[in-house]
Amino acid sequence: MHVYVHIPFCLKKCAYCDFASTGLDAFSGRPPLDEYFRALTAEIESRAPLMDDTSVSTIYFGGGTPGAGGIENLLKTLDLLKNIFTLEPGCEITVETNPKTFGASDYKRLVFGGFNRISIGVQSLNDEVLKRLGRVHDSLEAETASKEARGAGFGNVSVDFMIGVPYEKGRSAVKTDFSGLGRLGAGHVSVYQFSVCEGTPIASRVRRGELIALTDEEMAAEYTLACSSLEKAGFAQYEISNFASSAEFISRHNYSYWLKHDYAGFGAGAVSTIKNARQSNCREISDYINGIKTGRYFETEILGPGEQRLEKIMLALRTAEGLAAEELAEGGCEILLKSPIIKRLADDGYAFLRGGRLSLSVKGFLVMNKIALTVAEILPAAEQH
Repeated sequence: MHVYVHIPFCLKKCAYCDFASTGLDAFSGRPPLDEYFRALTAEIESRAPLMDDTSVSTIYFGGGTPGAGGIENLLKTLDLLKNIFTLEPGCEITVETNPKTFGASDYKRLVFGGFNRISIGVQSLNDEVLKRLGRVHDSLEAETASKEARGAGFGNVSVDFMIGVPYEKGRSAVKTDFSGLGRLGAGHVSVYQFSVCEGTPIASRVRRGELIALTDEEMAAEYTLACSSLEKAGFAQYEISNFASSAEFISRHNYSYWLKHDYAGFGAGAVSTIKNARQSNCREISDYINGIKTGRYFETEILGPGEQRLEKIMLALRTAEGLAAEELAEGGCEILLKSPIIKRLADDGYAFLRGGRLSLSVKGFLVMNKIALTVAEILPAAEQH
């Protein structure tokens, strides 16, 4: 099984973010850090004994910015997980961080405490873009953070980048530049396409015409350029948004989602999926803290066969490895081979069907959802024969 821990605090909410997180500067009084971590501890202690599988192969602390919750709280929570669950040998333990959150001594404490992988939210090496995003760090601080993390013993470093950021009216869009990637020394890169989320400061600026959002065609060109640039830099694409310089740096935790493995999520806004049951915790920090006391902090959904099938298709097609059609329907590979729709997708450079697996090209990744729905319509018919 896999474990996700959500820490919904950050130093300051970014201008584009609609995640389940709150900036420490947004609280009128003392941020409820102690109350939150007490609630988090209570959730872990109450749910873990009820789980059939307590063997864990990956743990991921995400947010928000986990470090904004305090390094002591992170280490105590990890110790709790170690005591309650059985960690498999070589368990991958990741912590997300903002370049401004930790210093050299903090990274050493994290490594000593058991964290062995770090994901740094760089987002851009262009200071103008970082300012527009409302990030609290600059490019030099991003480079320093990566250097200090590696120097402290993090041998597995991942960095996040964002492409297609809206640009100021009267100016040109800023192309994502990966030329400085080598200075970060990362073995893994995640690239996310910018999305204008309602209710955020950037969405307001776009609506007022101060910022110009990229068109679908412009975003597609940005994504294609990013994939090509990272390939030239020695990073192999193994999923729509993820690239690794070698197999050892592939995010095992994230890959478990795409393989539909069971995972338990703890904390405000966290999601768990175990077999066909999905639990979604309430997003608001205060609702979560109060809900833990009453047991009313989550909603449960039972996924039907059709939902599970579609989810399996969509998640598998996100990966370079692709979808094993035979796992969904007997004779599934042959059915896809005979499908004129799939043949057209292959002929037009969107997909590949080889070795019994359907996988997508970079061009296909851009329309993955549509292709997944098409595959879902084709394969169920196979089971009725």
